[in-house]
Amino acid sequence: MRLNPIPLITLLLLITVTAAAQPDSRFQIQLRSGNFIPVKNIDPASIQAFNQTVAKTAGKSFVIIQFEELPSVTIKEQLKANGIELLEYIPNNAFTATISGQPDANEILQSKARALIVPQPEQKMQPELSRGIFPNWALKNNNQIELWISFPSSFNFETVQQELYRKGFQITSTLNKNYRILELIVATDRLTELAAMPCIDYVQAAPAPVKEFNTNSMAASKANMLKASIANGGLGLTGQGVVVGVGDNGDIQTHLDFTGRIINRAGDIPRAHATHVAGTVGGAGIINELHEGYAPKSTILSQLFNNIITKAPTYVQDNGMVIGSHSYGLVADDCAFNGIYDLNARILDQQAIDLPELQHVFAAGNDGFRTCSPFPSGFRTVMGGFQCAKNIITVGATDYKRDWATFSSKGPVRDGRVKPEIMSQGERVASTWSNNQYSFNNGTSMAAPGVSGGLALLIERYRTTHGNANPKNGLLKALLCNGASDRGNAGPDFTYGFGSMNLVRSLAMMEANHYFTNTVAQNITNTHTISVPANTAQLKVLLYWNDPAASVMAAHTLVNNLNLSVTGPGGTVLPYVLDTLSSNVNNAATATGNDAINNIEQVVINNPAAGSYDLKANGAAIAAGPSQGYFLVYDAIPQSLVLTNPVGGEHLIPSVPNVDSFIVNWESYSDETNTFTLEFSSNNGGSWTTLSNNLPAAIRHYAWTVPNTPTDVAKLRLTKNTTGFSQTSNAFVITELPVVTLSAVQCEGYISINWNAVPAATDYEVMRLIGNEMVSVATTTSLSYNFSGLSKDSVYWVTVRARINGHPGRRAIAISRQPNTGTCAGSISDNDLKLDTIISPITSGRIFTSTALGNNVPITIRIKNLDDIASSGNINVSYSINGGPAINEVITAPTANIPALNHLDYTFATNANLSAVGSYTILATATKAGDAVTINNSFQNVYKQLDNQPITNAQLPWIDNLESTPGQTVTENQMGLTGNDRYDFLKSSTDGRLRSYINSGIAYSGSKAITLDVSKYISGGNINSLTATFNLSAFNIASDDIRIDFRYKNHNQQPNSANQLWIRGSDMSSWIPVYDLYANQNPADGSYKLSSSIELADSLAVYGQAFSSSTQARWGQWGQYMTADNEGGAGYSFDDIKIYRAVDDVQALGLDTPVVVACGLNNAVPVKLKVRNSKRSAINNIPVVLRVDGNIIANETITFIAANSSIQYTFTATANLSAPGNHLVEAWVDYATDNVRQNDTAKVNAYHLPLIASFPYLENFETNNGYWYAGGNLSTWNYGTPNSAKITRAASGNKVWKTNLNGYYTENENSYLYSPCFNLSSMSNPTLSFSLALDVEDCGATYCDGAWVEYSNDGGTTWNKLGTQGSGTNWYNKNYSGNQLWSQQDYTRWHVATSALPTTNNSNIRFRFVISSDPGVTKEGIAIDDVHVYDDVNGIYDITGSSPVVNQNVSGTSWIHFIEPVSGKIIASINPNNQNMGSTDVQSYIYAGPVRVNGDQYYHNRNITMKPANKALADSATVRFYFTDAETEALINASGCSNCYKPAMAYELGVTKYSDPTDVSKENGTLSDNTPGNYLFINNGKIKFTPFDKGYYAEFKVKNFSEFWLNNGGFDNNSALPVQLINFLVTKTNNNDVLAKWTVENESNLHHYEIEVAKGNSNYQLNQFVKLGEVAAANSGAGIRHYSFSDLESNKSGVHYYRLKMVDNDGRYSYSNIRPLVFSNEIKWQAYPNPTNGMVTLTYQSNAGEKVQLRIFEAGGKQVQQQQLPATGFIQQATVQLPAAGIYLIELKAGEQKQSFRIVKQ
Repeated sequence: MRLNPIPLITLLLLITVTAAAQPDSRFQIQLRSGNFIPVKNIDPASIQAFNQTVAKTAGKSFVIIQFEELPSVTIKEQLKANGIELLEYIPNNAFTATISGQPDANEILQSKARALIVPQPEQKMQPELSRGIFPNWALKNNNQIELWISFPSSFNFETVQQELYRKGFQITSTLNKNYRILELIVATDRLTELAAMPCIDYVQAAPAPVKEFNTNSMAASKANMLKASIANGGLGLTGQGVVVGVGDNGDIQTHLDFTGRIINRAGDIPRAHATHVAGTVGGAGIINELHEGYAPKSTILSQLFNNIITKAPTYVQDNGMVIGSHSYGLVADDCAFNGIYDLNARILDQQAIDLPELQHVFAAGNDGFRTCSPFPSGFRTVMGGFQCAKNIITVGATDYKRDWATFSSKGPVRDGRVKPEIMSQGERVASTWSNNQYSFNNGTSMAAPGVSGGLALLIERYRTTHGNANPKNGLLKALLCNGASDRGNAGPDFTYGFGSMNLVRSLAMMEANHYFTNTVAQNITNTHTISVPANTAQLKVLLYWNDPAASVMAAHTLVNNLNLSVTGPGGTVLPYVLDTLSSNVNNAATATGNDAINNIEQVVINNPAAGSYDLKANGAAIAAGPSQGYFLVYDAIPQSLVLTNPVGGEHLIPSVPNVDSFIVNWESYSDETNTFTLEFSSNNGGSWTTLSNNLPAAIRHYAWTVPNTPTDVAKLRLTKNTTGFSQTSNAFVITELPVVTLSAVQCEGYISINWNAVPAATDYEVMRLIGNEMVSVATTTSLSYNFSGLSKDSVYWVTVRARINGHPGRRAIAISRQPNTGTCAGSISDNDLKLDTIISPITSGRIFTSTALGNNVPITIRIKNLDDIASSGNINVSYSINGGPAINEVITAPTANIPALNHLDYTFATNANLSAVGSYTILATATKAGDAVTINNSFQNVYKQLDNQPITNAQLPWIDNLESTPGQTVTENQMGLTGNDRYDFLKSSTDGRLRSYINSGIAYSGSKAITLDVSKYISGGNINSLTATFNLSAFNIASDDIRIDFRYKNHNQQPNSANQLWIRGSDMSSWIPVYDLYANQNPADGSYKLSSSIELADSLAVYGQAFSSSTQARWGQWGQYMTADNEGGAGYSFDDIKIYRAVDDVQALGLDTPVVVACGLNNAVPVKLKVRNSKRSAINNIPVVLRVDGNIIANETITFIAANSSIQYTFTATANLSAPGNHLVEAWVDYATDNVRQNDTAKVNAYHLPLIASFPYLENFETNNGYWYAGGNLSTWNYGTPNSAKITRAASGNKVWKTNLNGYYTENENSYLYSPCFNLSSMSNPTLSFSLALDVEDCGATYCDGAWVEYSNDGGTTWNKLGTQGSGTNWYNKNYSGNQLWSQQDYTRWHVATSALPTTNNSNIRFRFVISSDPGVTKEGIAIDDVHVYDDVNGIYDITGSSPVVNQNVSGTSWIHFIEPVSGKIIASINPNNQNMGSTDVQSYIYAGPVRVNGDQYYHNRNITMKPANKALADSATVRFYFTDAETEALINASGCSNCYKPAMAYELGVTKYSDPTDVSKENGTLSDNTPGNYLFINNGKIKFTPFDKGYYAEFKVKNFSEFWLNNGGFDNNSALPVQLINFLVTKTNNNDVLAKWTVENESNLHHYEIEVAKGNSNYQLNQFVKLGEVAAANSGAGIRHYSFSDLESNKSGVHYYRLKMVDNDGRYSYSNIRPLVFSNEIKWQAYPNPTNGMVTLTYQSNAGEKVQLRIFEAGGKQVQQQQLPATGFIQQATVQLPAAGIYLIELKAGEQKQSFRIVKQ
């Protein structure tokens, strides 16, 4: 996270009232930005002031109105009639509102309003944004941030869009506009302006990219009892017909367990996490029945992450989705974002109301191991955003014992609500894995799908008993939470919510109709009376309501507050209310009362007395709507003992001791004091073996080692000791698991399997996957079986299970085979003849084309002998068409004799008449005596004679909107679509696909469009083609200008040469490419593109083709991903294909001038338009229009254009393009009878570059981008403030041009940064210098990545490399066989680079910086600042020793340059700023020895002196001090003094100035005689550094003249060279006390020392230091003196930053270095990005001197890296490079602080 302070606006009420009334806490307005009590201000004067000052959009202002009491519906309606529309509730008694017009104070007072507040911008922002804290994931280049903004419901989208555009804010996504949410990218310094807009009610950072966060969990949740057969006391529920949306990270289709039950919308690669999650919901257990999911016959609608939410209305409407299962979140491992209700949460709350039959289920998060101070460990760790919505179900995780899993996040959320609401097993959950595997996994990601699957079972049952209607989502949530088994503290708590899912109790309430649904109004109480029978162990009553979506501004999210009470024989009972105080969140609730926080309340009465009970729902505060709907459910649980697992019918196998076991579960509803006895019987209860007779009273599970006792009548009996409660399970089976294998001999069309004998098995049941389940196909007592009559083109899955007396055991793990090979040795296929295929006809046909079927088509079949010996004897063959009479013939020997494993092709003597348009089903048979396998003796295929009627002139324009095409999915090459004969489909791989319907909203018109994509991810891609045949025989290519156009949508399609439209005159002609789909496609935003008007006649004529009855068009598409939705995946959708005749089509082909980029444009730029007449005859008087920058400037006429020809027309009017920057120039033809309008307009975005002819030119990019711009392939060049790991600052100011301001350039980049234009002709030695920072991959002797500079003097047509290696200062460091460039890593300190520029042909020259990269490793690249173009006639003076004194008379306003006359080189320059300094001597001193040290500072080897005659200046003069880069490099690299300060780059230098008022001779080239004069340090913030020649000049202002030295200012970057402070240290003593100690030297003229502290990172970053105390200075002179000070403040926490302020007698002061001390961890240690392409940035903070241990582990636990990171006490960053792709664990440890990060390298 990055801290970027922006000015805070003080919270102001609308009107300040002077009356000093005592604040009334009832009227505290609770906002996320802070709470306040507004003063009453509804009076005429205040309202008049409001009307005069309030900002409005579309006549509306946005305010908060607070009332004395909640307004009634009538009052709300009256206010609305008066232009005041109340919107969202804000606690307490307040609403956001919009006001139209000017409100009247008396009308407002009548509504009992008390205060009118105009919210300030920071109140409408995410609090972090108002404090300048911007999340890393939302930060973009150029100091921009990606935002979500919300607009009030009283504004429509169009109004908000228009206002945003008007203010220059660019909307980047409208995906959630139906929820009043838009996405923008905004400059960070415009946040306040954005939030201040009346049409915006909230601004937050765009959510972070979502992240995915399963032995089986069903027994713990009692789902096994619902799924059990009716014979075993269950209902046989499977989730049949229930559609569950699973939002996760990838495609799940690679697993067999989802066969036939996926609606796949996940346009991504297969991923294991998604597969695991989906398997828990609805895996079928096809391969391994043990891992069957909760709802094995449910339908899984698979999407990527929260696309399930954004597309939910469509999926509910089209697919009947009723559950959304979500195992992902936004920001993990960050306490700052836990528990926050944001715009995502608001969307979900609104969906619960808009889609009342859809229930969303979310995983709570896996941060349970974290400590979020001040909460105890694990608490307030539920993820923010989605998980914090009120109307969803948030799920925590348990182990198999239903105890809290240590990783599971806990509540409360920010406003104190209970989250999670329910728990389910999430530890060691087994489920499906990629590629038909199964695996265990842990996480709330594994718990949430268990709840989703359980809900699917409840929905299935509800439909059965309610006429197939769906239950309301609120009822499901109420039943689920009230049915939960209480865990942890009694009643709801912040760890378990309402307990562990118990579907048996939820189902019992639903079956008995133990629920009420109703509505309640303000202050009304509804009473529902129930009867509770005797011997009831517990009465549980729960009230739940879908609360209206909350205002995100509000600190508390409850809008409508209902209260629950239960009155019975024992009195009235209220719900328990949890204590949300951080120190008490782990405590059990002890107080009862009215809950004003949650929209779910529960009363539990243990051992209730029999009798009548009144369940009351009271409308305590209905802020939104006239009333609130609710669900009231109750469960009277009888005293009982229930054995829940096993229930009977299970297929158990013997346990492996100490490895696995069977978990026996039960529920006991009575006392908690008696123990249990568990017994086992293998003979149907004839005798019993005690497993345990003293199971503790509190437990509800037992890990049973299943004995190796084969039986089909096994039972368990559970008894509650000393009571009458006992329950015996129904019988179940125990057998060993058979292992099935493929036999050694296989055959085409056969699968032969073997298995081992299972003890006690009476027979075996052989099974095959048919449809979406394993189906019994045979029983046998053998240990082998042959499947026959199978298709050689299909893959089959088979298995077997042992049976005892007809009762089956567990299935063997299924195996698969495609039966297309084999030797057929032995008897496996004796005498088996197979009719393999019909050879003729080959394919369908189409009339009036070369493929048309005739009236005498031969019928040829292929008969295959599958036996390993030759077949002999007659073969009876036949065929029939459409069920008509058969044509019977006999094939006799020797023709009938077919060699072993060979075939016979036979043509019937009787041909077929297939000439008529229609469909022909041909059934052929071949039989032979002795052939026992008859299933393969026939073959059937459908052939079509497709229609192809002529398109006539009367039918034009002919449009196919595809609405007559039935919905269909085509996965095989097919001639003619079903219901639309015109179109053929062809694909290049098995996974190519055509669909005519996906979901509503995909088509352009109506509901049908043709989409080309793939059914699943294909790494190598697939090519699809859609071919349309048009009978255009009625048209003549010479006279008929026939065109085609169409609409098409891009679903994130990637480039490929197959993405084209081709045409041909007939189906026998060559294809002609006519339109590039990819080059012309719209962005993947759901919109359709209208293609150009494609000239069929002219295009065909060019290639010598003509119209015919089989003219064709072919659309191609290449892709790797499926079409998921409008925006995601890949693919194209086509609609509204149109054939038409063009009439008088006059086309604007393009603008020849102005060009896209031009220099020195003026106010009269000619505009030249290329116009084409596509007619076969000439045209006259063609109107043309010219518009520039939105203003029409010309309506002119072209007099004549010849037939089928083009002209260039120059407008008489000219364009004013004199302003630098972008100009939009548009021109169009407006011929009245032209019926093709999409090609009438040409436009160009002309970028005007200034032509710079005044020098020197110096561009530091602080004001703007300097009219520099980026281009090229995969360009990462951006303008703004650098924020990458290495290049963290600009050379000067804040702004630069850099390749990726926040990171690395890309692979295969070849990009450019272009300059403006320069006229260098006036200079004799034109030179380019600039500030440069480099981090370009260096591969040593092999060139990989590089950067260089080019110039062009011909307008950009050709580019030449500027300079050669070493030709200038720091100019290129590599020469690869003449290819000279920069290829240098980690040279990231800013430094000068200089090269001479061309001296000829340079009157219009441009430069560009180039970066080129190969695949693989990338770096931060190149950064450019301070571009300096100048005439370098005098270089920097560089002769060591003392230079001659150079004298000049200095006066006036110009620069006076001091040039050493012998060398002609410059020493210094002065601009006296219109003052007379008189005769001035300047001298330089260049030291030739090693870099010197004074005090604790290294200083530069060059200094200068300036001695003017007139020292008394009224104002400052400006000085330029020239020095070389070589000298500066020596200073940077100086060594020998470990504690001395030096600069890291030239731009960190300051200037020490010494003046001696009495003896100017001491102003010389040495420091040793500098007493007793005056020192002044000019820090680098007051100096402008400019790259020049072989170095730099430092430009600064001074008022008197002296001896000047270069140094960095020491510890505080503000100290002159004779340093006074030797050190300043702070250390901890006595735990939290702090001792500050400092040592000084040469102490004089000092008054005192102040010790200051900034408490916390925020105060430090805002420079908010406070004074702790002061110590008087002793002024000890030249000696050394020691001081100390103690900070004894108690209870220090976070980080304290200490500094010393040294105050002189004259009031001037300077500061020491800042010394931090860490008392407790304040910042979150971070690792980002995740996932990464290799480089990971770590953020940490620990005390100075501590070593932070860094270790990196592979997923398998192997350590791959280790290092120590030095800590400074400050927030620090370090970067590490991960090796190969994979999952890594990064561990940081310092003292007691330890943090681990799970990082994925892609």
